[in-house]
Amino acid sequence: SGTTIYCAGTFINDGSIVVQSNNNRAGIFDARSNLRTTTPATIGLNMTFRSPDIGDAASSATNGSWSPNSTRSFGGGQGGISMQEAAIRSSIGRMYRGGGAGGGSAFQGASGGGALRILCQGDITNNGQISANGNSGGSGGGGGGGGIIVLASQTSVQHSGTGSLNANGGNGGDAFVFTNLLLGAAGGGGGGIVAMIAPSLTNSGATNVNGGTGGTGTTLTNDSDRVSGGGGGASGGNGGSGGFMNPGTSATAFDGTDGLQGITVLIPVSPDALF
Repeated sequence: SGTTIYCAGTFINDGSIVVQSNNNRAGIFDARSNLRTTTPATIGLNMTFRSPDIGDAASSATNGSWSPNSTRSFGGGQGGISMQEAAIRSSIGRMYRGGGAGGGSAFQGASGGGALRILCQGDITNNGQISANGNSGGSGGGGGGGGIIVLASQTSVQHSGTGSLNANGGNGGDAFVFTNLLLGAAGGGGGGIVAMIAPSLTNSGATNVNGGTGGTGTTLTNDSDRVSGGGGGASGGNGGSGGFMNPGTSATAFDGTDGLQGITVLIPVSPDALF
């Protein structure tokens, strides 16, 4: 998976390149057999459980969980965990899967950002924009982890002052109230990975690997079913966790947490092993 561009000469980007988000499995929680006071078909809850795809991370996000009424407090899905920087540096040329998917609630989490590798024997110059952002989650769905952008040249990589490289995590979905159902706020996706590998490196442009914002919570004032929000997918940074949900007939779904900053890697060597 992922996209790789090979060129024997030079590569110059003066425009905009948008990397398609990962078509990876976003997490989703099976609410059909669990809801007590809500008929799933009336709000479109006709799905089966699946775990979020891990992407190029150390561990995947987890889905939200369910409580039938106001009897207990519980947390949201956990955010995915990124690899350590040393592991990212040693394996960056073999990363094809992109950002991890967000965990689901009663609706699915978001897909992570895709992966793009540009491998050139000659110079690589980026004067424009390259983006591989994670998607944002819908109601209660975790944000997707940012994608992966690798610029590797056997001569030089020049990321000019007019250029931008973007691999941001997607935002977590907000809490949402249906009739007799409270969906919790979800975690934001972790920021992605940008890597430049060449004997000569110029990094004058913008490099954005921000984590996604956690979803906003809300309050419900009756006895209801509730499904907590999913965790955010990981990439270069950890995903945020779904918000905590407290007990009581006045149920509060707290905000999800933000995904963490991703990583920019500059490796001043010739990437001969990638060719």
